[in-house]
Amino acid sequence: MTNHPLFVIFFMVGTAVFFTGLAWRLFLYGRGQWDFRALGRGVLSTLFTRKILQFVRSLFLDGILQRRLFGQDKLRWLMKVLIMIGYPGILIAGHLKVEMMAQFEKMPHLIRFFYAPFCDYYYFRDGSTVSLGISDALFAVSFDLFGAMILTGEFIAIYRRFVAKTSKFKSSIGDILAVNLLGGWFILRFFCEATSILTYSLQAAVAQYWFVSFGLSKVIAPLGLPWSSLNYPLWSLSGLFLAALVAAIPFNKKLWHIITIPVVMLINLMPKEAFGPGTRKGSLSLSIKDLIALDSCVKCGSCVDVCPVFTQTKQLEITMGGFFKNLQSFIRRAYGLPGFYLVPGKTQGLLKECSEQSYLCTLCGRCETVCPAFIDLKDLRIEAREFMVDKGAYPPAVDRVVETVDRVHNIVGEPTEDRAMWVQALGGVPEQMFQKEKAEVIYFVGCVASYFPMTKRIPQSFVQILVKAGVDFTLLGGDEWCCGFPMIAAGMKQKAGALMRHNLEKVKQKGAKAVVFTCPSCHHTWNEQRHGEIEIFHATQFIKKLIDEGKIRFKGNPAKVTYHDPCDLGRTSGVYDAPRQILKAIPGVELVELVRNREESRCCGGGGDLEMIRPDLSAALAETKIEEIKATGADLLISACQQCLRTILSTARKKKVPIVAMDITEFVLKNMDG
Repeated sequence: MTNHPLFVIFFMVGTAVFFTGLAWRLFLYGRGQWDFRALGRGVLSTLFTRKILQFVRSLFLDGILQRRLFGQDKLRWLMKVLIMIGYPGILIAGHLKVEMMAQFEKMPHLIRFFYAPFCDYYYFRDGSTVSLGISDALFAVSFDLFGAMILTGEFIAIYRRFVAKTSKFKSSIGDILAVNLLGGWFILRFFCEATSILTYSLQAAVAQYWFVSFGLSKVIAPLGLPWSSLNYPLWSLSGLFLAALVAAIPFNKKLWHIITIPVVMLINLMPKEAFGPGTRKGSLSLSIKDLIALDSCVKCGSCVDVCPVFTQTKQLEITMGGFFKNLQSFIRRAYGLPGFYLVPGKTQGLLKECSEQSYLCTLCGRCETVCPAFIDLKDLRIEAREFMVDKGAYPPAVDRVVETVDRVHNIVGEPTEDRAMWVQALGGVPEQMFQKEKAEVIYFVGCVASYFPMTKRIPQSFVQILVKAGVDFTLLGGDEWCCGFPMIAAGMKQKAGALMRHNLEKVKQKGAKAVVFTCPSCHHTWNEQRHGEIEIFHATQFIKKLIDEGKIRFKGNPAKVTYHDPCDLGRTSGVYDAPRQILKAIPGVELVELVRNREESRCCGGGGDLEMIRPDLSAALAETKIEEIKATGADLLISACQQCLRTILSTARKKKVPIVAMDITEFVLKNMDG
């Protein structure tokens, strides 16, 4: 075997093309933001700590067993699991087998790698002189079992995509190519094994362990074809298919995600600092993490059905899969190899489309809960907006908000000194409660509750709760600035930095040990920052703590209520139980859950800066939410977000829909005993 057979040569060439494509991918990733030291520390802190065990567990449960898909679509789950178990299984079995075969003992291990997929060719050829051991029988069964699993998975994929047409995205040539290459190689392999069985007249007692190929040989034997003449050409053709499959991996999105998804799972365990802007920046404002995540999205469509904006617009381009496809097209044209010779103006039209699509999103994070690739979709959407800002392609409304915040440090445009005007309507609360130089707790009110008349009842209620519970608290008043979330959501994180530093400094000056928020977006923004010993609470968490400490008691109230999970409180911060525990602690209250609740809660339409960019779309989302609320038959809607409450009530008034809604702080105050 000094001269390699054609099928091995094909495989070698395909592998060479694969590594060429891999270099091209790495070249594109390298054009993003990265810092060698930060990235190196992130990798080391993940690979050589207990996090690696989390990665292995996630890789097995989520990468191979696809547990997230199990609850979404059983047939799709079966398809993925069969393929995800079949391919690694056949690769491992083939390489173990070739290491044990005497025919390859004198070959270097690297060369054996290229013979592994074709080891059965040599076993069948020498079958009359080689005895069938237990290990040989096990390998034979495993080869055909894994192959049958892969083909079954591929047939399910073909049925779902081309017959049932379950995907809302149109199948591309790349999709068709991926399916044909993945399944075609194994169909050919089974035919190769069948012709080898017939060519070498392998005894049934031996051939039966290749149960698929043996059965196929029985079917084709009556054709009476010159099997010995066809055997080698068929094996060579299978080698060509395998070579094409391997070569296509870096160039085909459907195949490349096989590589990137495990990388994304590993990246998700690494500290965010590993991917922040560093000393070595590429020409792209997106990080390496962002570029790899973009490559991991294969437009599977999981995000489409749960996207609240898509339910209104029916535009696939605004869903994560559709938007990422267009964004990738722009990046490849402008920053990939074509970017060196394409005229810059050629990409401007696509950039404009990407800009419009990137802001048609509430950043609700619902898509993230169903993404089988575990991509951090919400953060990636924000990073994409930052990219648009860097390119100067963003809605004019963003500039207006930024100018307003720069001028008066809030999104409304009102004077900063008027932030605490709502306290003047309070009776029975000592004024000095809001003007303490030092306090254990700071109540951070937020822009919406401070300035919008519709939501001023929220801070008014919450401070009364704190007073009645005997909490040592104060406000920042005119020293409170916007938390920075609207800037972050708009893609202007750098603008938010000064706001966050100012607020943290003012809190430290008060000597506070805790900060409490009635706004989930403010709460989440603070949670993302480092603030030393200061504890961060949402109002629901703090109220629950006061209940547990016996500082809040309730009187009875036979009310039938439903609760809306705010996106930034629920999906973003993971606070689901505290609000429900509060409501259940009030005697007589009957909690009726919305059809979509907790992780599956439908967005009210008020997030992600959508209201300032497309107020009509924001209102349409709120109207859909109101219909869902009305369907519960509840007397009262309870929320725990001032923006949700404002969005829902504003839309209800405009549409003249009767609905009673209040924040959970109002409901708690109303039902407090004493």
